[in-house]
Amino acid sequence: MEFFDNLKKGAQKIILLDVMIKEFNLNQSLVIVYGEWAKATLAISIQGSALIEL
Repeated sequence: MEFFDNLKKGAQKIILLDVMIKEFNLNQSLVIVYGEWAKATLAISIQGSALIEL
């Protein structure tokens, strides 16, 4: 059941993203680039925090 709940949440996120792209007249390619950039920045931040704790 958890798999289907996660699948439903993922589908809702995709629908929300599509609505945001249309509503704000965004370039879909830029949305993907900024999303990947944000994930990479967050990962680097988490790694930096872990290194400081060492």
